[in-house]
Amino acid sequence: MGREGLPIDAVKQYLALIFKYLFKMEPVRFNLCGASNKKMFVVAFFSIILFLLLSFCKSKGDQPTSQANIGCTDSVFYDLKLADQNKSCVEAVKLREAGLNKFPMNIVNYPNLIWFDLSMNYIDTIPDEIWKLTKLHSLIMAYGFVKHLPASIGNLKNLKNLELMDNDLETIPETIGDLSSLERLNLCRNNITTLPKSIIRLKKLQFLCVCDPEGVCRLSAQEKAFILANLPNCRTNFGPEE
Repeated sequence: MGREGLPIDAVKQYLALIFKYLFKMEPVRFNLCGASNKKMFVVAFFSIILFLLLSFCKSKGDQPTSQANIGCTDSVFYDLKLADQNKSCVEAVKLREAGLNKFPMNIVNYPNLIWFDLSMNYIDTIPDEIWKLTKLHSLIMAYGFVKHLPASIGNLKNLKNLELMDNDLETIPETIGDLSSLERLNLCRNNITTLPKSIIRLKKLQFLCVCDPEGVCRLSAQEKAFILANLPNCRTNFGPEE
């Protein structure tokens, strides 16, 4: 993330070396011009070095983390309060196992969000406002309690990866077929018994997994054959046969 100050342990080690060196030297003789003034010179020299070290620690180590420190293009935000201070440049947010029971609505105000992981929480609904995340490439909400996928999900034209494994989904909206960039759709371990026919419009789809919590696919044989015939380049995982 951001640049940090010099570790305080390093300063302590440096101090120890200074004192070890000083106590091995001869006692000070206050002769301003003589060679025996060596100890005073060393004390002054190391005092300056110590002052610079402490100043560096204070100026760098104690600074609050800011947008300038974090950087906007290569950082994953784990704290929404911090992300809210950098809305215009937030590209990745990870709130896995954050104890959330509601979808964090302020996330839809991050115009450049590309990657969002909300797995292992207690959220059961994805809001209609999800459509605002038009630049989103990856939405990960695995191992949760999601029961409903809004029709507005179809507006995420740049979405490539949709991970909804191990939730409580029973149906998928027809608009799933509008995800023209989608490459991976993981619906494993849900309660889905059928998929909308629009699924065959996902010509870029490379991976599709559909099965129930026991790992058994509840799609009919005809529906599976229909999907396989129309998505020949997609690797499918329908689990073991009943």
